[in-house]
Amino acid sequence: MSKVVGFFCDNADQVDAAATETRIRQEDYPKLLQQDEQIVMAFVGRSGKGRDSFLFTTRRLILIDRKGLTGNKTEFVIIPNSSIQAFSVETAGTMDSDAELTIYAQGMKTTKLKFCKGIDVFALHHHLNTVVLKEGFTGAAVPVKDNESASGKSHSALFSWIGDDNTQIDAAKVEQDLKEKQVLLQDEHVSLAFKSGRDSFLLSSHRLFKINVQGVTGKKAEYFTITWPSIRAFSIETAGSFDNDTELLLFTNLSGMTRINMDFRKGKSDIFAVQRFISDKLLGMDTVDPSANANAAKSGVFSTVTSVFSWAGDDSKMMDAVKMNKQYHSDPPLLQTC
Repeated sequence: MSKVVGFFCDNADQVDAAATETRIRQEDYPKLLQQDEQIVMAFVGRSGKGRDSFLFTTRRLILIDRKGLTGNKTEFVIIPNSSIQAFSVETAGTMDSDAELTIYAQGMKTTKLKFCKGIDVFALHHHLNTVVLKEGFTGAAVPVKDNESASGKSHSALFSWIGDDNTQIDAAKVEQDLKEKQVLLQDEHVSLAFKSGRDSFLLSSHRLFKINVQGVTGKKAEYFTITWPSIRAFSIETAGSFDNDTELLLFTNLSGMTRINMDFRKGKSDIFAVQRFISDKLLGMDTVDPSANANAAKSGVFSTVTSVFSWAGDDSKMMDAVKMNKQYHSDPPLLQTC
């Protein structure tokens, strides 16, 4: 039944990659592939009976779209692996039998591909992990710290999963489970992780990672990878007297997703630990004495009248940089520390 549904819904089914590569090199498109390029995974539309193909190679994603009644007119969409900034893999559910892949690439709109139920989406996810999360796309190297086991100290449990039911889970075990499913790379380490209900948000050595469990049974789940270079800026917001959530806002260059907002529960997450880790990944680990580049400056002296007008106009006044530098290394710990 799933094959019939896949045919009419134009879902792609997996075919033999080696046989597909041989046919393309010898018959269909001899000049399409590079000499040292290999097809790793191949899919054909309409449950394997259609004319369109998705080819995942060692260097790129190739979408072959045959048009018209005869199929003589063909479009080739080439997405180099190095152009992929983010991707999400969605498993099939109980009612929704489609598995989906969404690609966010530089200079083009998002690309959505649908697959038949039964394909190994984790193998596809692992392939994308391997070809996308390479050196230069994983952010600055941040020393790996031992994952702390769950404890009652919310601010010290920097490497724990934080649940909305106030339950903390051992991050080391979660990391191990995800590696066994080939969701994470073997040399990847989870540094900060948070859980809200069934959904999870991870900050790892290689990416920002969101797991969104869907449906009543939770069988359908989305695994969303965001590469560190796609994060262009970010802001954090501490909790207030009436608003008990702390917030993280990420600004990205992803098509259709320029902002990503995450809420954290007050007292059950360390928002400055999140800020510090993202700063280290985007800016690089600091190696200079915090005060070495800080210029001391005397606070401006204004008359009473000038001060009133400055206050009313919300004018900025220069402060002592050394004093500010010392303050924001501790209260709050906003700046990087050697």
